Amino acid sequence: MDTERDEPTLFEWVGGFPALRRMTHIFYDKHVPEDPLLAPLFADMPPDHPERVATWFGEVFGGPERYTQGYGGYDRMVSQHLGRDLSEGQRA
Repeated sequence: MDTERDEPTLFEWVGGFPALRRMTHIFYDKHVPEDPLLAPLFADMPPDHPERVATWFGEVFGGPERYTQGYGGYDRMVSQHLGRDLSEGQRA
């Protein structure tokens, strides 16, 4: 925790990158394949997708800028999600 702040960042509060990585792997490895709406959407996702999502969460939750440095930041993330033709059910 930054000694100049009284409160931890959300990144610190949740347990940092190890906790975010566990969370994203549980979601993508266990829950997505069983979900009839999400399974088709993520059927062809790259194997490192849970790591990328954990890195994204880490950055937006106040952690290090690993996503921006490693993958190109917000604009790159948005560009990867355009044109996915999500249904309303998938969005919800």
